[in-house]
Amino acid sequence: PDALRSDPEAIGNLLVDTPAGQRVPLSQVATVTLTEGPNVIWREAMSRRLSIDAGIQGRDLASVVSDIKQGISGLELPPGYSVVFAGQYESQQRAMRSLALATAVALFIVFMLLFTALGSARHALIILLTVPSAFVGGVASLWLSGGTLNVSSAVGFIALFGIAVQNSLVLLTQTREFLAEGH
Repeated sequence: PDALRSDPEAIGNLLVDTPAGQRVPLSQVATVTLTEGPNVIWREAMSRRLSIDAGIQGRDLASVVSDIKQGISGLELPPGYSVVFAGQYESQQRAMRSLALATAVALFIVFMLLFTALGSARHALIILLTVPSAFVGGVASLWLSGGTLNVSSAVGFIALFGIAVQNSLVLLTQTREFLAEGH
């Protein structure tokens, strides 16, 4: 009952079953004391879980987590303890991995389409080699504007890569036409 929960002596008198089938007072197998502690013990995968939440302002999530990891790098945890970064950070990491895979697949498909359209693997590669220079410009713009690399900016980079490929294709096609005309 709630009335007995704050009385260590009453809790110590509770009867518990032993492996031999006997019932003994809890005070015979445990020390019962009144102390401060969490009001709820959360469990996940049969282990206790303590969650530490933080609100970040004016910084990106990845750099905050990086700073925290660096800050606890020398910390030795007792056996059975571990640190896991979850929540929005975990979701962001999963989304970035998915975007990286999608970008790689998209670049391969773009290469195949360019190769098919131009009939030249060399010209298709020349066009795709413009993508890194667009990346440098995008990173510089993010840095100058104080932005951060996150899922939204990664999607922006994908759009930037598409524009760079499109502009290079127009330039290469026009150059090939000029060469064919004898210019």
